[in-house]
Amino acid sequence: MSDEPIDQIYARQHSLTVTPPDHVVIVGCGGVGTWAAIFLALAGTKNMVLIDSDLVEIHNLNRTLFRPYHVGMRKVDALHELLLDIRPTLTVETYPMRSDNIPDMIRNQWTSHVVLDCRDEISPLEGYAETPVNGGYDGRCITLSVNPRLNDIFADSQFVQYRITPSYVVPAALIGLFMANHLCNGIDNHVHDPSQEWVMNIDLTKLNEILLQGSNGVIYGV
Repeated sequence: MSDEPIDQIYARQHSLTVTPPDHVVIVGCGGVGTWAAIFLALAGTKNMVLIDSDLVEIHNLNRTLFRPYHVGMRKVDALHELLLDIRPTLTVETYPMRSDNIPDMIRNQWTSHVVLDCRDEISPLEGYAETPVNGGYDGRCITLSVNPRLNDIFADSQFVQYRITPSYVVPAALIGLFMANHLCNGIDNHVHDPSQEWVMNIDLTKLNEILLQGSNGVIYGV
C-alpha cells in the first residue's frame, strides 16, 4: 500500500488533531489488549510490540475478533494476523512469552514506547515504562488508570478480579477504546507526567441507568 492511500484513509481525522503514538508496547493480548491494538492500528499507530505467552482458547471468541481457526494459535500470532489484515503497512514484533521473561537487551529498545498493561493480573509491570496505561475489567465494571499506584487503585477488589471472570465483548472493547482514545488525544507528545495519577472506574450497569435518565435521547453527562 503506497503512502497516498494511507493519507486518504486518515483524511477525515486530520481536522480532529488525532495523534496516535508511533510506537506502542502491548503487554497482554486477550480481550483488552486485542481491542486496544486494533483501535490504535485503525487510528494510525505505525509500530507495535505484542507480548503474551498464552494461546487462543475457544472462550476468547466471545469478546475478541479472533476467528475459530485461531483457537490453539499463539495470541500474539493471531493478533498479528488480524492487524496486518487491517493495516498491511504496520510493523509488528511478537514475543510469545511472559513480559518478565523478555531479555533486558530487547526491552531496553522500548524506552521511548508507550506501554499498555492489558494483563489479566494485578501486579506492577516490572522493567518497563515507569508510567504505563493500565486497563482491565471485572464482569461489567471497567477500570482505566494512568501512572497507577496499584495499592491505591486496586485496594477495593470490586473492580479488579480479572482472572476467570464473567466477561463479554462490551467491557473488553470499551477499555481498549478508552485506552486508545487516551493515547490519541490525552497525552502531550505521548510523555506521561509521573506525578499525575488518573483513574477511571465505571460500572456499566450504572452507566446504563445514567444514560436512560437523559431526555429525548440527549446525554447530559456521565
